[in-house]
Amino acid sequence: MTGSESESIVKVKILTEGTKPNVPLLAGILLIPLALGTALAFALRTIDNANSYRETITSLVSADKHWTYLAVVVFGRTLTFLNLFPTGFKSHLKGNLRSNPFFYTVRDCTGEKDDNDTIVSFIEDGDIGKYNRANRSIHHMVENFGAFLIGTVLVGDVFPKSVFVLVCIFSLGRVLHQVGYTTRYGGHAAGFLLSIVLANSMMEGFCLLIFLDGVGAVSL
Repeated sequence: MTGSESESIVKVKILTEGTKPNVPLLAGILLIPLALGTALAFALRTIDNANSYRETITSLVSADKHWTYLAVVVFGRTLTFLNLFPTGFKSHLKGNLRSNPFFYTVRDCTGEKDDNDTIVSFIEDGDIGKYNRANRSIHHMVENFGAFLIGTVLVGDVFPKSVFVLVCIFSLGRVLHQVGYTTRYGGHAAGFLLSIVLANSMMEGFCLLIFLDGVGAVSL
């Protein structure tokens, strides 16, 4: 076995023997951004007309529709869990390699694995690497923005100005996420914070506030 072959096999062993998801960390990531987003949403609501949103919430509660807003929160936190849970298995990876959503193995025409257990990943270098990561940014948005989309409609009926602000923050965040991702893995961090940690969490926070107001737990 040559030195290069040995190095290849060691690399594959590192790749295929990852760590396990950190359950306490997952729980914190699920709850802390939502708590922060709810607090920020409570503050942002003041840019909307108080008489208008109180009247709208009263109408929603009379038809038990405030439960729909809680459903958005449950759905949103579920999406967050589904996106975060798999990342624990690749937490040992570094750099651009982490942008890969899947890793493939090479097999011959009989279905047998390559002798060196070669793993196929995104091209990382040059313009093709930038293209791959830019498109990965789109996939990331689609994976995460389900609750945000629903919220723009439901929360928009109650807090229209606030939703406009959140959509602007989210949109700026997605642009920064994609452009930053083309530079390197990690360059998308600012966009992630704006679009997911801030805007997305605040949208769910608004939904939670509407529900809590409907059951009398808070007063908006």
